[in-house]
Amino acid sequence: VLEVVWFITGAASFSRFVRLHVSAAQSSQIHFRSFDTTFTQLHEEAVVILDDPIGMQQQKALDRHQMNLHLKELSALEFFLQYQPQIHPVTKKITGCESLIRARRDSGEISMPGNFLPWFEKAGLMKNIDFWVLEKAIEQSGVWRRAGLQLDITVNISADSLSDRTMVEQMILALARSRGRINFEITEQALACDVEQVRWALEKISQTGARIYIDDFGTDYSSLAYLHHYPIDAIKIDRSFVLALQSEKGQKVFDGLIAFAQRLDLGIVVEGVETPEQLAWVPDTEKISVQGWYYSKAIDPDKMQAFSQRFWLA
Repeated sequence: VLEVVWFITGAASFSRFVRLHVSAAQSSQIHFRSFDTTFTQLHEEAVVILDDPIGMQQQKALDRHQMNLHLKELSALEFFLQYQPQIHPVTKKITGCESLIRARRDSGEISMPGNFLPWFEKAGLMKNIDFWVLEKAIEQSGVWRRAGLQLDITVNISADSLSDRTMVEQMILALARSRGRINFEITEQALACDVEQVRWALEKISQTGARIYIDDFGTDYSSLAYLHHYPIDAIKIDRSFVLALQSEKGQKVFDGLIAFAQRLDLGIVVEGVETPEQLAWVPDTEKISVQGWYYSKAIDPDKMQAFSQRFWLA
């Protein structure tokens, strides 16, 4: 009888503990007004309770607390897009631009993606970010089009979005409004995920007329398999290969990447070109563009019209 009493007492005490944690998780919600989405720790807290009934995993609690503080700070920021032009090195024609997410503090200070995207990824919010960027890029493309500026925009898409069929279908519906002016950049890390799912997603996206770029090609999980498994249209050569042009071996690697892409009839975007010496290494071929500070940093969308007047559109 005494053991039964102890069991009932313990169960009652533990149930209050669980209810308190669930209540705390439900109240610990962070709303991001820019993305119109809410982050909650309910699922994570529930997992921790199951793993550790007495809630004594101090490091996990500290990590959750730190992430919560960072996300609260980020929720107060204003998120927006800038666009970095891509230029043909010989004709000087604008061939497109990349959309780049930024955050602005109340003080006016601009925060770069490396300061906030890792936290969004850790919190499982990348699908929300991807779709918000896509919607904003489509909206901006329409504004430019009505102003007489026909310009392709590339947007980045994460592995989380590619792995979610519902999200892919939502993106395809959104692309119907883009009139073929929106393309996608995929990291090699994203391509290393579920091959069948990624192939399905990229084929669906490609069928809309969007072009598929491999971002930062050669820096991560490079594999020739990507180029026959997936409908890839172009590669973006990472800035690290441009910086390596100072050495003879770096020059050979750079030339090899260019020749490799040309043999496969892939488009090429060379990133991070900042000097005339670096630009001189970019060959005069039809399907190549340069994206770097030599031509322009990322600029606000309302400045693109004036910038484009300095160049002919491709």
